[in-house]
Amino acid sequence: MQARQRPTSARSSPVVTPTARGAVGSPARVVRGVVALAILGVALVLTSVIGMAGAGAHAVVTSSKPADGEQLKTAPSEVTINFSENISSDLGGLKVLDAAGQRVDKNDSSQPTPSSLRTSLNPGLADGTFVANYKVVSADGHPISGAIVFAVGNAKIGDVSSLEAKNDPAMEVLSRIGQFVTYLGALLAAGLAFFLAFIHDGATDRHRLQSITRWSTIVAAVGIATTIVAQAALATGNGVGSVLQSGTIGPVLRQGLGWSAAVLLVGLAVVHLSVDMKQPVVAHSLAFYGGLAVAGSFVLWGHASEADMPWVSIPGDVGHVACAAAWFGGLVGLV
Repeated sequence: MQARQRPTSARSSPVVTPTARGAVGSPARVVRGVVALAILGVALVLTSVIGMAGAGAHAVVTSSKPADGEQLKTAPSEVTINFSENISSDLGGLKVLDAAGQRVDKNDSSQPTPSSLRTSLNPGLADGTFVANYKVVSADGHPISGAIVFAVGNAKIGDVSSLEAKNDPAMEVLSRIGQFVTYLGALLAAGLAFFLAFIHDGATDRHRLQSITRWSTIVAAVGIATTIVAQAALATGNGVGSVLQSGTIGPVLRQGLGWSAAVLLVGLAVVHLSVDMKQPVVAHSLAFYGGLAVAGSFVLWGHASEADMPWVSIPGDVGHVACAAAWFGGLVGLV
């Protein structure tokens, strides 16, 4: 006798597709990832803008002789300008022009004190308006340019704004871009290396994070090189080509930027190596100390080293940068 076939159950289990399970490539996951990266980008931009706004307290003129806008009965024999902090005039100094743009000082710009500039004037100056232009590098490593305007005799102070020394806006922007790229690449590299060494579970996405870490070290290196070029252009006022001029790089790097760049590049190299290490102890050591070098490099050039209590400001800033790197790298790794 032929066995009767059972009818197929109408309650058979439904087929579960990868999309129904929330696969990695599903549209919802992609949208969430894009939104997360967008939020991260906005946060980084805001942090950068706030940081740039807070870093504007460089050397400023506290007094000068003659004073800015002063009307003198007779021509002075010299011009002196005092600043709020120590300066370097190796790539600039002080020079005085008349209203026609002709130089009227003796080209003997000097620093009587670490925070002042002085130059002698030619004797027998005629009545008129004069511009004393200064170009220095402040103790925190930032190029500063400006002018003191005064008049001699019966002449009223005229419009000589076109003769006044100013920082090149394009080079200012280039310097900020270089610093932003340096921070972005360095923090991401150090943070991701720490994430890979101490937190990551060793899944297959590790290779992708290793690649991002390596590229981040390269981005940071390009950023610090761009910053050095922009600083040279600002310090000399001669454009980006000034970095190739003899005697320019030394003074630019001398104000802390050289040590900062050197420690940063060493830290980036160590971080770069850490992601390829198979031994956990070696990877942990390289990621930790390389990241610490990266974080410490930023306080060697800037306001922390010139603060009233550097023993407080320097460790505080190193800890701040290290935490920022761990947060940023961890967030990118998780996303």
